[in-house]
Amino acid sequence: MIIPVTAVFAAVLGILLLVLSVLAVRFRLKYQIGMGVNDDPVFQATVRAHANLVEYAPLGLIMLAIAELNGVS
Repeated sequence: MIIPVTAVFAAVLGILLLVLSVLAVRFRLKYQIGMGVNDDPVFQATVRAHANLVEYAPLGLIMLAIAELNGVS
């Protein structure tokens, strides 16, 4: 039950999540905003990119693992 493709994608997504987290935290410290966003469109895009990854990556990894375990090439 080794799933190397899923493991590689999980590692890449983990690194991407760390990068997006650092960017979001920098903006939050800059504007001193704990929750929500302000009118800066770059800040809004950064927060949404981080949130979208957190929302969709787990489901994508689960689906990838199921496909890999079922022998999909």
